[in-house]
Amino acid sequence: MFELIENYANKNLSVGQKKDRQGNNFESYISNILSSHTNLKKWKENDPKNVGMNFDIFEKIITRFELDKSKVVGIKATSDKKEIGNLSTSGSPKTDIIVTVFFENEETKNFTISCKKTNAKSVSVHQYTADAFADVLDSENKELRTLLQKFQEVGNLRDFGEENAFALKSALKPYLEKLVKWVVGGYGGKVQNQLQIADYILINDEKEIFIHTLEEYTKMLLKPENESHFGTPFQWTFASGRKGKDIQLKCKILK
Repeated sequence: MFELIENYANKNLSVGQKKDRQGNNFESYISNILSSHTNLKKWKENDPKNVGMNFDIFEKIITRFELDKSKVVGIKATSDKKEIGNLSTSGSPKTDIIVTVFFENEETKNFTISCKKTNAKSVSVHQYTADAFADVLDSENKELRTLLQKFQEVGNLRDFGEENAFALKSALKPYLEKLVKWVVGGYGGKVQNQLQIADYILINDEKEIFIHTLEEYTKMLLKPENESHFGTPFQWTFASGRKGKDIQLKCKILK
Protein backbone atom coordinates (compact mmCIF):
# COMPACT_ATOMS: atom_id res chain seq x y z
CA MET A 1 0.00 0.00 0.00
CA PHE A 2 2.85 2.41 0.84
CA GLU A 3 4.37 1.84 -2.62
CA LEU A 4 1.01 2.35 -4.41
CA ILE A 5 0.29 5.65 -2.65
CA GLU A 6 3.84 6.86 -3.28
CA ASN A 7 3.75 5.99 -6.98
CA TYR A 8 0.45 7.83 -7.45
CA ALA A 9 1.68 10.93 -5.61
CA ASN A 10 4.87 11.04 -7.69
CA LYS A 11 3.38 10.30 -11.13
CA ASN A 12 3.96 13.82 -12.55
CA LEU A 13 7.57 14.21 -11.36
CA SER A 14 10.78 13.74 -13.37
CA VAL A 15 12.92 10.63 -12.76
CA GLY A 16 15.38 12.58 -10.60
CA GLN A 17 12.60 14.26 -8.63
CA LYS A 18 10.89 10.91 -8.08
CA LYS A 19 14.09 9.36 -6.71
CA ASP A 20 14.65 12.24 -4.31
CA ARG A 21 11.01 12.25 -3.18
CA GLN A 22 10.91 8.48 -2.76
CA GLY A 23 14.13 8.52 -0.77
CA ASN A 24 12.89 11.23 1.57
CA ASN A 25 9.51 9.53 1.99
CA PHE A 26 11.17 6.21 2.77
CA GLU A 27 13.48 7.77 5.36
CA SER A 28 10.49 9.46 7.03
CA TYR A 29 8.59 6.15 6.90
CA ILE A 30 11.44 4.29 8.66
CA SER A 31 11.81 7.09 11.23
CA ASN A 32 8.10 6.84 12.11
CA ILE A 33 8.37 3.06 12.54
CA LEU A 34 11.38 3.40 14.84
CA SER A 35 9.70 6.17 16.87
CA SER A 36 6.49 4.19 17.39
CA HIS A 37 5.60 3.79 21.08
CA THR A 38 3.49 0.77 20.14
CA ASN A 39 6.51 -0.95 18.58
CA LEU A 40 8.67 -0.13 21.58
CA LYS A 41 6.05 -1.61 23.94
CA LYS A 42 5.71 -4.78 21.85
CA TRP A 43 9.50 -5.19 21.64
CA LYS A 44 9.97 -4.79 25.39
CA GLU A 45 6.97 -6.88 26.49
CA ASN A 46 6.90 -9.42 23.63
CA ASP A 47 3.10 -9.25 23.68
CA PRO A 48 1.61 -11.31 20.77
CA LYS A 49 -1.67 -9.34 21.05
CA ASN A 50 0.14 -6.10 20.23
CA VAL A 51 0.37 -5.94 16.41
CA GLY A 52 2.59 -2.86 16.29
CA MET A 53 3.37 -0.64 13.27
CA ASN A 54 5.40 -2.63 10.72
CA PHE A 55 6.98 -4.30 13.72
CA ASP A 56 9.05 -6.68 11.60
CA ILE A 57 10.98 -3.70 10.21
CA PHE A 58 11.34 -2.15 13.66
CA GLU A 59 12.67 -5.39 15.14
CA LYS A 60 15.10 -6.06 12.28
CA ILE A 61 16.71 -2.63 12.69
CA ILE A 62 16.69 -2.39 16.48
CA THR A 63 18.16 -5.89 16.84
CA ARG A 64 21.29 -4.70 15.01
CA PHE A 65 21.89 -2.09 17.74
CA GLU A 66 22.41 -4.89 20.31
CA LEU A 67 20.45 -3.13 23.06
CA ASP A 68 19.47 -4.42 26.49
CA LYS A 69 15.71 -3.96 26.12
CA SER A 70 15.16 -4.03 29.88
CA LYS A 71 17.08 -0.74 30.18
CA VAL A 72 15.56 1.06 27.18
CA VAL A 73 12.78 3.54 28.02
CA GLY A 74 12.39 5.34 24.72
CA ILE A 75 13.42 5.51 21.06
CA LYS A 76 13.17 8.55 18.81
CA ALA A 77 14.25 8.70 15.16
CA THR A 78 14.45 11.63 12.78
CA SER A 79 15.14 12.06 9.08
CA ASP A 80 14.73 15.86 9.24
CA LYS A 81 17.34 17.32 6.88
CA LYS A 82 17.47 20.55 8.89
CA GLU A 83 18.21 18.63 12.07
CA ILE A 84 20.88 16.45 10.46
CA GLY A 85 22.33 19.48 8.66
CA ASN A 86 24.68 19.88 5.72
CA LEU A 87 28.39 19.15 5.63
CA SER A 88 30.87 21.98 6.13
CA THR A 89 31.30 21.81 2.33
CA SER A 90 27.52 22.45 2.01
CA GLY A 91 26.98 18.96 0.58
CA SER A 92 24.67 16.29 1.97
CA PRO A 93 25.96 13.98 4.73
CA LYS A 94 25.80 10.20 4.48
CA THR A 95 23.47 10.02 7.49
CA ASP A 96 19.80 9.91 6.50
CA ILE A 97 18.33 8.89 9.87
CA ILE A 98 19.48 9.56 13.43
CA VAL A 99 18.08 7.15 16.03
CA THR A 100 18.31 8.25 19.67
CA VAL A 101 17.82 5.58 22.33
CA PHE A 102 16.92 6.65 25.87
CA PHE A 103 17.93 4.48 28.84
CA GLU A 104 16.54 4.24 32.36
CA ASN A 105 19.64 5.90 33.87
CA GLU A 106 18.88 9.02 31.76
CA GLU A 107 21.72 8.25 29.38
CA THR A 108 21.22 8.36 25.61
CA LYS A 109 22.98 6.79 22.65
CA ASN A 110 22.74 7.74 18.97
CA PHE A 111 22.78 5.41 15.97
CA THR A 112 23.18 6.80 12.45
CA ILE A 113 21.81 5.17 9.30
CA SER A 114 22.42 5.70 5.59
CA CYS A 115 19.46 4.54 3.47
CA LYS A 116 19.48 3.17 -0.07
CA LYS A 117 16.02 2.60 -1.56
CA THR A 118 16.46 1.07 -5.00
CA ASN A 119 16.02 -2.09 -7.02
CA ALA A 120 18.89 -1.11 -9.34
CA LYS A 121 22.02 -3.25 -9.42
CA SER A 122 24.28 -0.21 -8.98
CA VAL A 123 23.84 3.47 -8.13
CA SER A 124 25.88 6.67 -7.95
CA VAL A 125 27.20 6.95 -4.40
CA HIS A 126 29.87 9.67 -4.37
CA GLN A 127 30.88 12.82 -6.22
CA TYR A 128 33.88 14.91 -5.17
CA THR A 129 36.89 16.64 -6.71
CA ALA A 130 40.18 14.81 -7.19
CA ASP A 131 41.71 17.06 -4.52
CA ALA A 132 38.95 16.10 -2.06
CA PHE A 133 39.77 12.41 -2.68
CA ALA A 134 43.47 13.09 -2.12
CA ASP A 135 42.87 15.17 1.03
CA VAL A 136 40.81 12.41 2.65
CA LEU A 137 42.97 9.45 1.62
CA ASP A 138 46.45 10.95 2.16
CA SER A 139 47.02 14.65 1.72
CA GLU A 140 50.82 14.13 1.64
CA ASN A 141 50.80 11.58 -1.19
CA LYS A 142 51.68 13.71 -4.24
CA GLU A 143 51.67 10.78 -6.68
CA LEU A 144 48.14 9.81 -5.66
CA ARG A 145 46.91 13.40 -5.97
CA THR A 146 48.45 13.82 -9.42
CA LEU A 147 46.92 10.57 -10.70
CA LEU A 148 43.50 11.50 -9.32
CA GLN A 149 43.74 14.90 -10.99
CA LYS A 150 44.68 13.22 -14.30
CA PHE A 151 41.68 10.92 -14.10
CA GLN A 152 39.37 13.83 -13.28
CA GLU A 153 40.67 15.65 -16.34
CA VAL A 154 39.86 12.83 -18.80
CA GLY A 155 36.97 11.22 -16.89
CA ASN A 156 37.13 7.71 -18.36
CA LEU A 157 39.32 4.61 -18.41
CA ARG A 158 40.06 4.67 -22.15
CA ASP A 159 41.58 8.14 -22.20
CA PHE A 160 43.29 7.64 -18.84
CA GLY A 161 45.41 4.85 -20.33
CA GLU A 162 46.64 1.49 -19.05
CA GLU A 163 49.86 2.83 -17.56
CA ASN A 164 48.06 5.47 -15.50
CA ALA A 165 45.35 2.97 -14.54
CA PHE A 166 47.95 0.53 -13.21
CA ALA A 167 49.69 3.35 -11.30
CA LEU A 168 46.43 4.57 -9.74
CA LYS A 169 45.44 1.02 -8.75
CA SER A 170 48.79 0.62 -6.97
CA ALA A 171 48.53 4.05 -5.34
CA LEU A 172 45.01 3.37 -4.05
CA LYS A 173 45.73 -0.11 -2.68
CA PRO A 174 46.84 0.99 0.84
CA TYR A 175 43.72 3.16 1.18
CA LEU A 176 40.92 0.85 0.02
CA GLU A 177 39.23 0.47 3.40
CA LYS A 178 39.56 4.19 4.07
CA LEU A 179 38.08 4.96 0.65
CA VAL A 180 35.07 2.67 1.16
CA LYS A 181 34.29 4.04 4.61
CA TRP A 182 34.42 7.60 3.27
CA VAL A 183 32.27 6.80 0.24
CA VAL A 184 29.67 4.76 2.12
CA GLY A 185 29.69 6.24 5.61
CA GLY A 186 31.36 9.63 5.30
CA TYR A 187 34.34 8.77 7.54
CA GLY A 188 37.26 11.13 6.99
CA GLY A 189 35.14 13.78 5.29
CA LYS A 190 34.49 17.35 6.43
CA VAL A 191 31.49 16.99 8.74
CA GLN A 192 29.84 19.43 11.13
CA ASN A 193 29.54 16.67 13.77
CA GLN A 194 29.89 12.91 14.17
CA LEU A 195 26.15 12.35 13.67
CA GLN A 196 26.63 13.11 9.97
CA ILE A 197 28.73 9.94 9.68
CA ALA A 198 26.66 6.78 9.05
CA ASP A 199 27.50 3.67 11.07
CA TYR A 200 24.71 1.52 9.58
CA ILE A 201 23.69 0.92 5.97
CA LEU A 202 20.02 0.15 5.30
CA ILE A 203 19.02 -1.26 1.90
CA ASN A 204 15.47 -1.52 0.59
CA ASP A 205 15.08 -3.29 -2.76
CA GLU A 206 11.33 -2.56 -2.66
CA LYS A 207 10.68 -6.12 -1.48
CA GLU A 208 12.77 -6.50 1.67
CA ILE A 209 14.91 -4.46 4.04
CA PHE A 210 18.52 -5.33 4.86
CA ILE A 211 20.70 -3.59 7.44
CA HIS A 212 24.46 -3.88 7.97
CA THR A 213 27.03 -2.13 10.10
CA LEU A 214 29.47 0.04 8.14
CA GLU A 215 32.23 -2.44 9.06
CA GLU A 216 30.24 -5.34 7.62
CA TYR A 217 29.33 -3.47 4.46
CA THR A 218 32.93 -2.40 3.92
CA LYS A 219 34.10 -6.02 4.14
CA MET A 220 31.35 -7.09 1.73
CA LEU A 221 32.37 -4.48 -0.85
CA LEU A 222 36.05 -5.34 -0.55
CA LYS A 223 35.54 -9.00 -1.42
CA PRO A 224 37.48 -9.92 -4.61
CA GLU A 225 34.31 -10.67 -6.59
CA ASN A 226 33.18 -7.05 -6.15
CA GLU A 227 36.37 -5.49 -7.52
CA SER A 228 35.82 -2.92 -10.25
CA HIS A 229 37.95 0.04 -11.45
CA PHE A 230 41.47 0.53 -10.05
CA GLY A 231 41.11 -2.36 -7.59
CA THR A 232 38.22 -0.63 -5.82
CA PRO A 233 34.59 -1.79 -5.61
CA PHE A 234 33.53 1.33 -7.53
CA GLN A 235 33.06 2.33 -11.15
CA TRP A 236 34.87 5.62 -11.75
CA THR A 237 33.32 8.17 -14.09
CA PHE A 238 31.91 11.70 -14.13
CA ALA A 239 28.39 13.09 -13.87
CA SER A 240 26.72 14.62 -16.90
CA GLY A 241 28.22 18.04 -17.59
CA ARG A 242 30.89 17.61 -14.90
CA LYS A 243 33.83 16.26 -16.92
CA GLY A 244 37.08 17.76 -15.65
CA LYS A 245 35.34 19.19 -12.56
CA ASP A 246 35.00 16.20 -10.24
CA ILE A 247 34.86 12.41 -10.04
CA GLN A 248 31.72 10.32 -9.64
CA LEU A 249 31.73 6.81 -8.21
CA LYS A 250 29.07 4.16 -8.84
CA CYS A 251 28.66 1.11 -6.64
CA LYS A 252 26.92 -2.27 -6.57
CA ILE A 253 24.02 -2.49 -4.13
CA LEU A 254 24.81 -5.46 -1.90
CA LYS A 255 22.31 -7.08 0.43
